Amino acid sequence: KRAPYIAYLTRCRQGLQTSQAHLERLLQRVLRDKEVANRYFTTVCVRLLLEHMESKMLDFIK
Repeated sequence: KRAPYIAYLTRCRQGLQTSQAHLERLLQRVLRDKEVANRYFTTVCVRLLLEHMESKMLDFIK
């Protein structure tokens, strides 16, 4: 009588563990994408600043 219920609980637990592992992989992917985007954003900001300040820096050097 209890065996089907135990089997059901076991299947549910396995399904939840699979879902949790999948969500953890997605989280790691999102965190990696966030890091790449932040690095790219910083690079673009620095490049734009340097382009904007280039003439002033050249004048300062002379």
